[in-house]
Order: sequence, then structure tokens, then C-alpha cells
Amino acid sequence: MNSQKVIKLLIIEDDSGEIALIEELLKDEANVKLKIEKTQSLSSAFGRLPQGNIDVVILDLMLPDSKGLDTFTAIYALIPEVPIVVLSGMDDDKFATQAVSMGAQDYLVKGTFNGHLLLRSLLYAIERNRLQLELAKMRHEASHRQEMISLDRLSGSPKASITSQMLGKSSLRDGNRQIFDDFVNKYCDITESALQQRIYKTEAGIAEPLLAMAEQLGFMKSGPRDVVEIHSEALKLKLNGMNMAKAQLCMEESRFILLELMGNLASYYRNYFILFRKNLDL
Repeated sequence: MNSQKVIKLLIIEDDSGEIALIEELLKDEANVKLKIEKTQSLSSAFGRLPQGNIDVVILDLMLPDSKGLDTFTAIYALIPEVPIVVLSGMDDDKFATQAVSMGAQDYLVKGTFNGHLLLRSLLYAIERNRLQLELAKMRHEASHRQEMISLDRLSGSPKASITSQMLGKSSLRDGNRQIFDDFVNKYCDITESALQQRIYKTEAGIAEPLLAMAEQLGFMKSGPRDVVEIHSEALKLKLNGMNMAKAQLCMEESRFILLELMGNLASYYRNYFILFRKNLDL
């Protein structure tokens, strides 16, 4: 029975001689089986990395189409959850420290390591990254749970909601699940637009959809608890299967959306009751 661990390694290096040397150094190392892929430019790496299925990356900072730490920044932004070991011809402690502080798992100087040290660097990078991701996931989940608790407290008791008082049911979700789900889908779409704006610096135009949604909720006599339940349900759907970096951005954007929707709904009721009182005075 073959118990060797298979590690999928991507080498991003434009020097074919250096790639051959790395492969030669690693080929005789025991207990680990390497599946090695190679790309020789930043643009070719951009074509391969989104496909996934990579355990660790060896990255040369000096590529034909990118130089220095900008190379690392570009790759790290694309795969923040994959460990990167930087390979450089420059033996500079300050430069190495900066690379590690930016997220690199290790910094190796060309010509200063053997196969054993290189393999150990790769294995340590994978394990450190795994532990960091687990810790980040725990913090993310704890933050999400606390946020949901806070929002639930903010919404107040179901019995005190406007929906309960006027329609005799605890919430929009309980009273009409189909309409509730429609609102959740609209909320997901608005969140996605805001997220795309945040990532790609485009103009999302979410103000009008949020205003329209608030008017529809007001017409349904929905209250703060209904808005929170829509927000919570939509957030669960959006975060499912999303990587942690994008999930964090999604949570941040959804908070702004929740606050704006709450404000729009409050304005709707304020205008409604002002008109209602005017009609009484006539």
C-alpha cells in the first residue's frame, strides 16, 4: 500500500534551469510524492491559479511581466488561502521580512538550500497555512454568530413587531414564506452588486433597489425583525462555499446594506404616519 502524501506544487519561475534544479532537488525526497506544474510568467499564472487544486506555490519575484514584491502582491491577492514560498536571488533580510509580513510563508534565496531544506519549507508552509486558516475560520464564525445575536437583539421581540401588531403573525417569514424568499433573493442580488463594486471598483447602483425594497416591505407592514431575518437568511446563502477573504468583504458590505434598508424603512413609516395624521386633521 502506497502511503506517500501527494503534494500539488506550482512553480512560478521563468528560468527553466532553476525549475530543473528544483525538480532535481525534490525528486529523491522520501515520504512525499510531488505533482509539479510550472508557469513562467504572471499572466500564465493568472490563467492557471483560478482552476484551483494547488497545495503550495513556489514564486520567483522576478518574472518577465512583473518584478519584486508587486509579483507577490498580485499572486497573493488571487490565492490568499494557498501558501506561497518566495524564491529570490536577493539575500536581503529586510526584503525577506517584508515579504513574510505581507503573507508569504517563507523566503528562500536561490543557491542556499538543498532538497531536504526545500521540502521542509514547503511542508511547513502548508501546515502553518492550514493552522492559520483554521484560526481565521474560527474567528470568522465567532464574529458571524455574535453579529447574528446582536442583530436579533436589535430587532426586538417578535411580539412587538409592526407585522405582529397589524397582521397578527410573528413575522413575514412565518406569514408568507414565498414573499419572504423573494425578498431574500432580492437582498442577495443587492449584496452581490455591492460586493462586485467593492472588489472591482464598479458602480453598483444599489440605492434605488434598496429604496424600492423598503417601500415593498413597508407596504407589507414589515418591521425591523423582518428586515433582520431577511438579512440573516440572505447572508447564510451568500456565505455558503465562499472563501474567507470574500466572506469577510461580504459581511462588511451586508452590514451597510442592512443599515441603509433599516433607514429607508424607517423613513417610509415616518412619511406614512405624517400623511396619516394629516388626513386625520382634515
